[in-house]
Amino acid sequence: PAGVTEIGNSAFSGCSSLQSITVPFVGGSKATVASESTLFGYIFGENEYDGGIATRQDYTGNKIVTYYIPETLTKVTIGRRYIKGGFPELYIY
Repeated sequence: PAGVTEIGNSAFSGCSSLQSITVPFVGGSKATVASESTLFGYIFGENEYDGGIATRQDYTGNKIVTYYIPETLTKVTIGRRYIKGGFPELYIY
């Protein structure tokens, strides 16, 4: 729901069958300062699991973090807007 203000690190870790997700913001919170917690993969975590795709994300130009996002995830809604792109499709409100 829109009232969510934080999502914990690895909250969706191991969700290997997840096909779509709707979140109110990217990352673990509405933070505006770039950090690991502002990356999309933060809510999926850094632990490898069957069905997770290693996804490297960079937030400062030299700090790279590898998160494992479910291979089955094909639709992401952030707020109410939709942006179609690479993996996964992104919807942003």
